[in-house]
Amino acid sequence: MLSSAPARRGPILTSIRTRVVAWFVFLLALATVGSVLVARQILLNRLDQRIDQELVRESRELRILARDEIPRPESPSVVLSRESSKSSWNEISPHRTRR
Repeated sequence: MLSSAPARRGPILTSIRTRVVAWFVFLLALATVGSVLVARQILLNRLDQRIDQELVRESRELRILARDEIPRPESPSVVLSRESSKSSWNEISPHRTRR
């Protein structure tokens, strides 16, 4: 009545090779998720730095425009009044259209 054969858990998880492969796949997936999260954080930090630099640059331009002065493109230290150099507006900011 009692059989001498050991009880089997299941045909899939009995092999040590299957367990090792399953752990390997699990660790590989964990490392992939971790590296994606680290890369995402690095890219977000770089984006924040670029945004901050761009905001600083734009605020400097706004301060110059608020003083009613436009710097020459070839020499940022020389400042012209906007009335005397309307044509240089497009030379300074060619990507913007004046309204």
